[in-house]
Amino acid sequence: MKKILPILFLFFTFCSDKQTDTTQEEWIEMSKKFSGFIDKDEFDSALSIANNRMRIAESSSNDLWKADANNDLGLILMYFGQLEKSEKYYIKSIDYHEDAGTLYGLSLVQRRLGKYDEAYLNATKSYELYRSDSTTKQEDLNFSKLSLASILNGQQKFEESAKLVNEVILFAQHETDSTLLMESMDMLGSICVYSGQPEKAHPLYKKLIKYYESQDLPIKTAESYNDLGTVFHQQNEYDSAIAYYRKSMELKLQRTQDSSIILVNLANIANAYGRLNEPDKEKELRSLIDRIKRQ
Repeated sequence: MKKILPILFLFFTFCSDKQTDTTQEEWIEMSKKFSGFIDKDEFDSALSIANNRMRIAESSSNDLWKADANNDLGLILMYFGQLEKSEKYYIKSIDYHEDAGTLYGLSLVQRRLGKYDEAYLNATKSYELYRSDSTTKQEDLNFSKLSLASILNGQQKFEESAKLVNEVILFAQHETDSTLLMESMDMLGSICVYSGQPEKAHPLYKKLIKYYESQDLPIKTAESYNDLGTVFHQQNEYDSAIAYYRKSMELKLQRTQDSSIILVNLANIANAYGRLNEPDKEKELRSLIDRIKRQ
């Protein structure tokens, strides 16, 4: 799984912060644990560490720690589907320190919020920062390309989006980078759905589900089930779509009890019930969505 984690700690010059008992080594170790939990889809544990790092950072005078802590919360809240809160944390992180990884994360959130112009600006800045840094890993540069492709897809610039994705696929195949290749396939599926070719997306999402299940990544598997639901939704097969949306929800709630993580699924099911002309079920779900958002 791609980690949207800035490598700020590589540039820190403090061994510890004078206003806290936390040492630089302890701060770095917490960052590694946070990253590990994100990799394993253990989001509740990741959130616990992110909140702890924020408490430490706020009691310190270290702006780089504050940037890092805000980035952590921006990332984990994005996974939980709390996009407005996520965006605020990413922006606050950038206020403390502008970092290519944080700009990348912010662009993903803004893309999901439909803020395409802002998303494209931040994705472009992220890409240019990565490209101008001689220490940048090519994997990070290519993930940044996928972010740009995602935004172009949302703007219905399908040819430009597909061109970037195909460039990333060639790199991933050459480097035998399975994670990057699967993310590229996911993006191709999205292009197919957005461009009105859902039948082409179906086998891509099936392959993604099989891969993520083999890697024991239930959240990524759940996301692919939701995507597969959108394929059936676009083909007017609403009962099948609802079944996949529900499967996605079940997998997510096996990993966390934070109901905000299923907001997208609930909205999709409500839309499907609207198409099935079942207004009572649609209204009930939209009421549930509002209650979760107010929590």
